Amino acid sequence: MTEAAILLDFAGSRFKVTADDGSWIDRLRQAFLGFVRDDAGTSPDFELTIRETDTPAWTGGWPLTWEGQLPDGHMGRVFESDGSAVLEVDGGGVLVIDHIGRKALAEFRPGSHSHFFGSAVMLVTDAALMATGRHLVHAACLIDKRSGRAALVCVPSGGGKTTTALALAHDGFSLLTDDASGLIPDAAGPRVWGFPRPLKVHRRTAELLPWLGKLPDRWDKNGEQGLSLDSLADRIDVAAWREPVELAAIFQLGPRSTGDHSISPLPKSEMLFAIAHDNVAWRAAGMVPRAIGRFSAFAQTVAQVPTFVISAGTELATLPALVAAAMNRSTHPQRDLP
Repeated sequence: MTEAAILLDFAGSRFKVTADDGSWIDRLRQAFLGFVRDDAGTSPDFELTIRETDTPAWTGGWPLTWEGQLPDGHMGRVFESDGSAVLEVDGGGVLVIDHIGRKALAEFRPGSHSHFFGSAVMLVTDAALMATGRHLVHAACLIDKRSGRAALVCVPSGGGKTTTALALAHDGFSLLTDDASGLIPDAAGPRVWGFPRPLKVHRRTAELLPWLGKLPDRWDKNGEQGLSLDSLADRIDVAAWREPVELAAIFQLGPRSTGDHSISPLPKSEMLFAIAHDNVAWRAAGMVPRAIGRFSAFAQTVAQVPTFVISAGTELATLPALVAAAMNRSTHPQRDLP
């Protein structure tokens, strides 16, 4: 029997979703396996309602803050006010988020699951996290199996996160995610976890990591294909959902090296700029209050942990030991933020 509601628990952020068609709930259960809680009647911190309609429409007049191709390939637009945000996905529907009221409404065309389960679902997940002071970060998250502490690997899309995450998870690290991480800022020290998502593997990644073996001949026009974490479980260490763990270090991927790997401290100000550029929404009129809050959370986090830049060479088999050494030899972060 299909469900009409589901309760997701993101490290204490309770996110309830109801839908007028159970197929959306079924897809959410698959996408967030490990975060599902049985009691959908529990009082949530954030609520999403999904409605199917042939004519999704939004009649607001908020400023357009972004327009272009979404990471999932669909074209879309984002509109924002101080307390609300709207994502229009061409051919799919509209997601309206009320940050103040801690609720959202998604109106999508019947069967347009692929239009929602991409940028839209991550945008509303981020809203649910922000309702309790947590944040979604565009970063890979891995756990060093020797220390049990976590590392974030950051770079904009196409910069090598997946390749680096796979190389680390092949030796000494457990992969939580290659793309979407959760962050809990805390004065006692930040904690992180990962949202497991299918990997987008590029042809070049397969060439750099021959142990992946021969992959199916289903490359898209960008030379990429999706691979489930389960399909790689015999080649990399994949960590199931666990409670948030201590963040030991943040790594920014820099230009590739033509020789040996290089891992060096990155000034805090540079790391903060890089993370904010990739994770904080900017608009001509200035940042909305929630964007300022995100920036402050990232500034606090960057100030608390060591930050490094990686210039990786071609011999990726030697990279995990260097990353582990860097994140575990520093117990006191360098300080260059005021």
